[in-house]
Amino acid sequence: MLTLTNKVTLSSTDDSLKLILATRYLVQINYTFDMTGATKLKSHTSHFCVRKEQIFDFVCCIDQGITAELQDNDSDGYIKISFKDDTIIVYVQIGGSHEENIHIEFTTGINAVFIFTEGLRELLNNEDIY
Repeated sequence: MLTLTNKVTLSSTDDSLKLILATRYLVQINYTFDMTGATKLKSHTSHFCVRKEQIFDFVCCIDQGITAELQDNDSDGYIKISFKDDTIIVYVQIGGSHEENIHIEFTTGINAVFIFTEGLRELLNNEDIY
């Protein structure tokens, strides 16, 4: 197990909602994050576990402007980024349906998405997947 400490954030266009992925550790090809959804009124954090190739595919789809979904391997939590006309919509379930969870949905801009995917790329580059 390799302990990691980087963090990537994706914010709504008005900064009222945020998705934060804080990397906890890497075991072989599996990353575990603390995934947090924060609104002005509440926030919730849950573990989010995905494989390297899932992150790679997620970033590649986003780079092409294709709807992309990253699904937790331990629950039905997810991150989905959808491109509709000139709007980018983020859908997130933090935590599984079998436990405390929240759903958040927000619009974001291309610059915020670029910063988010660059953070994920940097994480993968440190692990020599690209």
